[in-house]
Amino acid sequence: DFLADFSKGGNLNLVDFAGRLARDEKGNVVYNFGKHKGKSVAIVNKEEPGYYGWFISDSTDFPAYTKLKLKEEMNRIKATTPVVNTSTAPRQKPIEKSKKEAGPIDLNQLEALKAKFGK
Repeated sequence: DFLADFSKGGNLNLVDFAGRLARDEKGNVVYNFGKHKGKSVAIVNKEEPGYYGWFISDSTDFPAYTKLKLKEEMNRIKATTPVVNTSTAPRQKPIEKSKKEAGPIDLNQLEALKAKFGK
């Protein structure tokens, strides 16, 4: 009985096989280990956005399935979170690309420009 309870992760419903992610009583996906244990993925993403990148990086040894489940949760969060534009700067007009592709530098034109602008 003890092992069965232990493998369930206590009162949490495990999201991944390794038990690193779980659902709390409200249904939020939470980290189930470490310094963010019990905190929702959404809250940790706001407080420490680099944690997600670290978690899914190749430098960690979390199972691929755990990383997949975290990616799925982050995609769900992004899809349900409205984007708020906090920029107060006016939008700049996009720079139009030249219709002519830049080719090799014409040294005669370069010299003419230098003479024209005194450089």
